[in-house]
Amino acid sequence: MNEEEFWALVEGTISGLGCNEMAYEVEEQLKVLGPTAAMGFTNRFHEVMDRLYTWDLLGVAYILRGGCSDDSFEYFRAWVVSLGREATERALADPERFGLGIDLGPGHEFDVDMDCEALLHAGPSAVNALSGEYPSRANAHPKVPAGEPWEENDASLRARFPLLMANRPTR
Repeated sequence: MNEEEFWALVEGTISGLGCNEMAYEVEEQLKVLGPTAAMGFTNRFHEVMDRLYTWDLLGVAYILRGGCSDDSFEYFRAWVVSLGREATERALADPERFGLGIDLGPGHEFDVDMDCEALLHAGPSAVNALSGEYPSRANAHPKVPAGEPWEENDASLRARFPLLMANRPTR
């Protein structure tokens, strides 16, 4: 599955749906498209998730969520993907401004938790339903986020993300 097909599938399922419903729709569409498409979607999803695995985006998630474990960061990145291509590209290009301007637009409901764990399972579940096996990753997950690390303290985060720290939401 090429990148255009991947994003068309993601964006074709996001209008007005919550994460669980969206993931269900993606899985159902992949079952119709067949095992090759389901595996292609799964591989492309991993590629996008790996690109989003950066210290800067982790910092944004940490600030917005009031902390962020490894699992929470995975769910956050899946949530970014669930917003579509444009939002994902904004998150990659300028994570701090992405965090400041989270606006899902018409037809989308703001997910306070910024979590879309269910989307992690859509591709693999479709592959399993079609083949009886869960797919292995084509490439290993990166061991550490890309970019420059930051420290878990307000001073470090304020220096790295001044706008977001000054305007962070209260939870």
